[in-house]
Amino acid sequence: MLDSLEQILAFINSWLWGRWLVFVLLALGILYTVTNGFIQIRHFKFIMKRTLVDAFKTRKVDKGSGSISTFKAMMVTLAGNVGGGNVVGVATAIVSGGMGAVFWMWVAAFFGMITKYAEILLAMKYRIKDENGVYHGGPMYYIENGIGKNWKWLAVIFCLLGGFASFGIGNIAQSSEISGALSDLFHLSPLVSGILIAVVVALSAPEISLLWAMLPM
Repeated sequence: MLDSLEQILAFINSWLWGRWLVFVLLALGILYTVTNGFIQIRHFKFIMKRTLVDAFKTRKVDKGSGSISTFKAMMVTLAGNVGGGNVVGVATAIVSGGMGAVFWMWVAAFFGMITKYAEILLAMKYRIKDENGVYHGGPMYYIENGIGKNWKWLAVIFCLLGGFASFGIGNIAQSSEISGALSDLFHLSPLVSGILIAVVVALSAPEISLLWAMLPM
């Protein structure tokens, strides 16, 4: 059963991720860079001022209703983009391709800036505010509100795939490493450590903690 599932996932991975996707992303980055007049260079000073400089100036200040400070926004962005893949990926690239791989990573990062810029711009443009004044945005919103209501099915698919991906990207790898370390150091069963991790995460989430507090004891 597991072997069949692994083969299916390997087939899907080989189709969705490969050299062709790298070239497509790089080509889009070059296209966006040219059509936007090399915005990474033209507005470099402005970008640095509104991120690094303003972030530490306003780290304890929330600007406006329903918004967060520049510092909090930068921290959330870094937390969502810098992970194990960035560290391991760089080391793997250097081992596989030598130091020249660093140069090409810089090139890819330069053109990748504009794709991130486009992603954030669309998320801000097509975000919505609910009745509580809380903003909601992201790809699912600019797919539906930007491309059109007829593409809502694609937004739904994105949400479903994103939900499934969160188990592997944001949970399985980390919990596996934690349980492995606890097993090696303290001979703790992975099942027990998994339950402990689930409880700690549940209690650390405000919404779940509130629900837990409302349960009759």
